[in-house]
Amino acid sequence: MTGRSCPAHLAWLRTLPCSVPKCRAPAPSEAHHVRLGTDGGTGLKPSDKWAVPLCHRHHRQLHQVGQVTFNSLHAIDLKTEAEWLAARSPALKR
Repeated sequence: MTGRSCPAHLAWLRTLPCSVPKCRAPAPSEAHHVRLGTDGGTGLKPSDKWAVPLCHRHHRQLHQVGQVTFNSLHAIDLKTEAEWLAARSPALKR
């Protein structure tokens, strides 16, 4: 991965099912960039390594309720999920 952008990682994420436990929505998913506790900032999208796959419904819900509430509602830690996925991404292998 060079810099902040890795289109191949995002493409791989979109082939995965939604990160929300027990969600049955089929792939393709949408890539959501986790913001809290990552390298993003005001007006600055986080690096692609901080993205997770979400179905359209859950992606929309996250933007409506915010990451803290979303994590609580679904018993998930999106930052940890992004780290786990980045470590397994074929596009981010070092």
